[in-house]
Amino acid sequence: KQGPRNDLFAATPSAVGNKILTVVAVVEDDDMSSGDYDVGFFHAPTDEDVFVEPPPEAGEPQNVVCLCKKAMYGLRKSPQWFQDWQVKLLVQERGFTQSAADPMILIGPGPKEKRLKMSIHVDDPWVRAGGSIKVVGVAPPLSFSAKSFLFSFL
Repeated sequence: KQGPRNDLFAATPSAVGNKILTVVAVVEDDDMSSGDYDVGFFHAPTDEDVFVEPPPEAGEPQNVVCLCKKAMYGLRKSPQWFQDWQVKLLVQERGFTQSAADPMILIGPGPKEKRLKMSIHVDDPWVRAGGSIKVVGVAPPLSFSAKSFLFSFL
């Protein structure tokens, strides 16, 4: 089933928002870091049933299909699913707030001078840390057993 082309939308931070974060970080001598989630999509749940053939390495018979439990690279909606999951995690579980002017700019909890500010472009976060906070890693390592984590074999 193929939906309209606008079903692929994954928001991006505005160029102005990124410039403001950069200029303020330079003026205030803040720490900045960019990152990339190597296997980020594999953590985002899908919002519809997606069936795929298992890879040959899975050792499954040819007449078996897999129901994806999580987004995968190569699926059209994976960037959107990952972004929705990531923003929900940061806002609901980590206490970040989304900027009213740019929803892909998130501001961490805490005193104003020590808040993390981050810009998210799908699976590429860019973080600015205020005050004495130093950015040493943008994202925790993500690991899993792909066979049990990603699929239900049918």
